[in-house]
Amino acid sequence: MFLRTNTHSVLCTVGVTLLEGALRLTRPHPRGGWGDTGYDDSIVSCVGAGVETGARDRGGTPRGDGRGLSTRSTSRDREATNWRPGATCSKQARDFRGLGHGPDPPPPTMLRFPLVALSVAAVLMRAPGLRASCPPGCECSEAALTVKCVSRELQEVPAGLPSYTRTLFITGNNIRRLGPESFRGLQNVSTLCLSSNRITEVESQTFAPLRNLRSLDLSNNQLVLIHPEALAVSSGSLRELNLSRALYNHSAAVDLATALRWGALGGLVTLDLSSNHLVLLPPGMFAHLPGLRRLLLANNSLVALHNGTLAGLEQLERLDLRLNAFRVFREEALQELERPAAGRLLLAGNPYWCSCDLEDFASWLNSSRSRVDDSERLTCAAPPALRDASVRALGGRSLACHDGPVGEGAALALQTSYAFLGVVLGFVGIIFLFVLYLNRSGIKKWIVDTRDACRDVLEGYHYRYEMDSDPRLGHISTSGDL
Repeated sequence: MFLRTNTHSVLCTVGVTLLEGALRLTRPHPRGGWGDTGYDDSIVSCVGAGVETGARDRGGTPRGDGRGLSTRSTSRDREATNWRPGATCSKQARDFRGLGHGPDPPPPTMLRFPLVALSVAAVLMRAPGLRASCPPGCECSEAALTVKCVSRELQEVPAGLPSYTRTLFITGNNIRRLGPESFRGLQNVSTLCLSSNRITEVESQTFAPLRNLRSLDLSNNQLVLIHPEALAVSSGSLRELNLSRALYNHSAAVDLATALRWGALGGLVTLDLSSNHLVLLPPGMFAHLPGLRRLLLANNSLVALHNGTLAGLEQLERLDLRLNAFRVFREEALQELERPAAGRLLLAGNPYWCSCDLEDFASWLNSSRSRVDDSERLTCAAPPALRDASVRALGGRSLACHDGPVGEGAALALQTSYAFLGVVLGFVGIIFLFVLYLNRSGIKKWIVDTRDACRDVLEGYHYRYEMDSDPRLGHISTSGDL
């Protein structure tokens, strides 16, 4: 740190000295010449690197003939140098002293030195030592306005990120929590990638300091707790939000619905919620995203679209519902798909059950094939007889939903099945009766034995009842015992 501070100070001192010399040679002398100007008081301060130098006129006497270079002899005492690290350089100069005539043009050689001095000073001021530092574990590129902190096992967002950063990549780390203090001083960031960081919690107002944020990537995390204003950006500049493979469970989806409502995301254009094991979407989840144009819900476990699921998405241009668990789209779901009238749909990869319940969807698909980009790839998963059949090609006759040759054949087959079942049951009954007939003697003996055993038991109960009910018999029994 000490070496860096000294380097900053030396470079700033050299740059200021060259600038001061250039200014002296390019300013006209008050008495008609060029060169040393006889400053009454000029102060050059390096507030950034901590240098402050002063030059004061101690009563030098100007001498000159009013033409060419001025011939002055001045005596100046240079003040001591004070070092203060971490500031910027500035120059303050007071007015010239004295009277004179208009200056003559300077010689050509006199104009070269100021230009060279200014160029050297500019190079020194832009030296690497004067640039913003890069936090440990990160790679910074000021030319590309990009900072990358990739796979460094970071526990939190690095402090001291350069303020010039426009694109920030922090991926492959172990950052469990994001809070309002994570991105302070980074108002220039427009693209923020936080994927694969094992993030579990995002607090409210986390991204509020990022006033120019347009693209946010939180994919491949383990979000369990999303606070209501976690996605709020103060300027409402957010346009793209990637939350694919980011939600840990269904409760996180409920929290996300609240965050989308309170995040003031009216300007959001693209929302990616793919690969999150979503089963049902809360009604009105996207009602507060009126500007949404692309909604990606592929590779989830969605089974139905209820009334109000896609409410408010009047400007939706693309809806991706591929690779979910839709078996059939009923009338309610078809009404939801009709909400974005001009939107494009992707519906392939679902396990469609091609029964009579799918007839309405097949008819809708044929009438809306221009909106469904992958309509040719929609196939049946069941029953086995229609496996891999095109949903578009199905009709009422194929599904045996109406009367006709196919329906009569199905009814006849059903009647034949019932007749065959009756024959089988009758045959089994005959066999059972035949077995009983062959064992009639054994069955008769078993019945007689069971009857005699029951009789003996009942007689014993009857005798005991008579003994308990007759007092005389009870007295005889008591005397006998004595």
